[in-house]
Amino acid sequence: FNGIAAAESVVNCIGISDGGVGISATTALNSHGKSRTADGLSTMIATGCVGESTEGTGLRATNAQNCRGHSSSGIGLAASETADDCSGSTNTGSYGLNADMATNCTAYTSSGDIAMRVAGTANSCRGHNEKAGGTAIQAAIAIGCTSAGGTITAPQKFLGTP
Repeated sequence: FNGIAAAESVVNCIGISDGGVGISATTALNSHGKSRTADGLSTMIATGCVGESTEGTGLRATNAQNCRGHSSSGIGLAASETADDCSGSTNTGSYGLNADMATNCTAYTSSGDIAMRVAGTANSCRGHNEKAGGTAIQAAIAIGCTSAGGTITAPQKFLGTP
């Protein structure tokens, strides 16, 4: 069962579930979702939210702003369109943060292959991958991005991106 399932919005809520989604809603504001096996928080628009999961995705949204997501073995934060001022982390999952576009975001993985994966443009982002030979940021275009550990892989790099 889901912790909180709302057809519309949740504001300032906490939802916890062992086997379902912590919070599921169309929009979420300043809310915290946590799940063991599924998404911690799943929404179209997330603002100021936190999502945590052990096996699923920490926070899943179409658009995320000022959000944090963490997963032990899944994706920390997944934004199918945009992630702005967000952070995502994973221990062993595929990505700390996965987005179509990312601006001012950070991502971390302790042993995954890629800390941050951005299908389009990563702008002013920072990635950290502790795995030897791991990738900090993988993007189509990287603008002003930095690494705290790992390489930045992008066919187009601008504004000092190494």
